Amino acid sequence: MNYCVAIPSYGRPDILKRTTLKLLEEQGIPRNRIIIFLRDQDARQRYGDLESGGRRVVITGACGIKNTRNFLRNYFSTCEEIYDFVLFIDDDIKDIVKGKDSLDVGELYDLILDMYEVAKREKITLVGICGFHNHYFLKDKITKNLKYIIGAFCGILEPKNNSVITCSVEHGEDYEFTIKHFLRDGGVIRLNNYGLKTKYYNEQGGICGDMGGFKARNENAKESLEKLAKEYPDMCKVIKKGEKWDLRLNYHFQRQL
Repeated sequence: MNYCVAIPSYGRPDILKRTTLKLLEEQGIPRNRIIIFLRDQDARQRYGDLESGGRRVVITGACGIKNTRNFLRNYFSTCEEIYDFVLFIDDDIKDIVKGKDSLDVGELYDLILDMYEVAKREKITLVGICGFHNHYFLKDKITKNLKYIIGAFCGILEPKNNSVITCSVEHGEDYEFTIKHFLRDGGVIRLNNYGLKTKYYNEQGGICGDMGGFKARNENAKESLEKLAKEYPDMCKVIKKGEKWDLRLNYHFQRQL
C-alpha cells in the first residue's frame, strides 16, 4: 500500500510539533510519508525546518478551511505520485485511542492499513474514526451508514481513481464531505472502536484564530450548517450543544438508486 499522511496547518507551528508530528514520530510513521500543507511562504519561514528526514511541505495559497480542504482533495487527484490511500489528519491531534487505551507503538500504521483494506473491500472511498475518545461510546463495530466522518482524521481511497468531491461551506465542511460521499458511494465507513484526543475550537491559530475567535466561528457555523440542512433536509438537521451550533445526521437515511 502506497500511502501518505497529509497535514494542513495554519498559525500554530508549536502545536503541530508537540501534538501531531510528535504522535506520528512516536508511532514510527516514516517522515517521507508525511506532507505538511501551509498557506504561504511566510508560514514556511515561521514553521522552521519541517522537511528534515524526508517530510515534504506544500504551499496551498488557500485561505480558510473550505479552500484548504478543497486544495488538498484536488492536490492528490492531480499530483504525480499515485497513492492507494491518503490519511488527512489535523495539526493538533494529541492521541488516538482504541477502546480505553492509547495505541501501542506501530498500531497507527495498522489502523491506516485497516482503513484502506475495508474501504477497498467495500468499494467506499471515505473512511474515518470517531471524533471523541470516551470509551463508553466507542464500539467494536465497523459501520457504513450515514455517520459523521470527522475531517480531523479521515482517509480517501485511491484519490486518482475517483472524482474529486469538494465542499461549499466554511464550517461543517466535513459534514458536507460525509453527505456527498454517502450519496455517491452508497455509504461511508467508520471504525467505531477508535477515537481522537484533540482540543476542538482551539483559539490559538487554526480555524478559530483565522475567523477571529470562538464567537465569530460559532456564528459562521450556524450559517453554514443551516445551508447544509436546507440543501439536504432528509439527511441532517441543525442542533445546538450548549453554546455551539452543530449538525445531526440521519443515520437511518437510505440512498435512493
